[in-house]
Amino acid sequence: CSVVVKTREGRPIKIDGNDFSKVSAGCTSSQVESSVLTLYDKQRLQFPMLNNKQSSWSEVDKYVKSKINSSSKKTYVISNSLCSPSTTEVVNKFCKKYNGKHVQYDSVSYNGMLDANLDHYGIRKLPYYDFSKAKIIVSFGYDFLGSSFNHNLFNKQFTTQRVVNRDNREMSRLYTFESNLSLTGANSDHRIPIKTSHSKIYIAELWNILNSKIGSSRDYINYNKSKKSIINLDMLNKAAEDLIKNLGSSLVISSSNDKSTQSIVIMINELLRSYGKTIDLNKCYNIRKGDDNKMVQFVSDLEKKSVHGVIFMNSNPVYDHYLSSRIRKGLDSVPLKISTSDRIDETSVLCDVIAPDSHFLESWNDYEPIDNHFS
Repeated sequence: CSVVVKTREGRPIKIDGNDFSKVSAGCTSSQVESSVLTLYDKQRLQFPMLNNKQSSWSEVDKYVKSKINSSSKKTYVISNSLCSPSTTEVVNKFCKKYNGKHVQYDSVSYNGMLDANLDHYGIRKLPYYDFSKAKIIVSFGYDFLGSSFNHNLFNKQFTTQRVVNRDNREMSRLYTFESNLSLTGANSDHRIPIKTSHSKIYIAELWNILNSKIGSSRDYINYNKSKKSIINLDMLNKAAEDLIKNLGSSLVISSSNDKSTQSIVIMINELLRSYGKTIDLNKCYNIRKGDDNKMVQFVSDLEKKSVHGVIFMNSNPVYDHYLSSRIRKGLDSVPLKISTSDRIDETSVLCDVIAPDSHFLESWNDYEPIDNHFS
């Protein structure tokens, strides 16, 4: 999110939201506000490290140069999602020169949603959701108020439709189908507890109900009818009725990381005429680009011992990736391992070189969190 930093004698002491931002609408989160503490964390490295010993930048440069050109095997750059055009360009130039491959991943993967959008619309990005225009919202396990990729903005949008006064007698209605109580579920008008494994069946049945009442050229979705008994049809039909009454001002979302499930969600939103109103594909988010398939290929190459070098760019996959144990084991066979982490963590401790990057509060960069929105 966009922030304004309060300083004393050049030292950042407080982070606030930027009221002029159209990306986060002046909101911040507890994680963002507390990030100022990491600037003064004693665990931050004050110098580069080479083979687990304090070193100098000249020695590190000499070591890396001698290693990086000594093999024709692949070199990987592993990072979290990048939304900086300049940083992305630098990484691409590096990969072109050194037979490298850039792989982005997210600790909370959006791979299913990204791949579904790629199949349907040819863009592997997350669309812009506008909850301020949604009168009916149906969420299947997606905590958009508490832990989504832009929950700061979503909170502000959602609350604009929840204010009732003399001039506004109506407010939006939220249906939440989820397994664990979330902030979104706690704020819903109808919370229906379901098993996570049943979410796809609920979404498929919702499509069938809407398709039978609205009509489309697409077929019904067949599934094991014996499982229909697990569905709370009363609440699902009630949600469907509200969605139909509010065509063009409704929104269906899901936390599923399964591409086929997200494809059904896209079909439902198309049927409800949400695109162009509550969902905008003309300004997509760039803050989640992780590709699970490419990450799996990286792990596979590690195990095949076909990787010469790997650079972990401000990322810690040994800690926050679901294939962490295989990554840790596979790194043993890699001749050159570099981390740009600003501290010793689960990944950097396994690397030959730790070249600590600057904190975001003591460096400059450009960002494009949403298409054509730069900072």
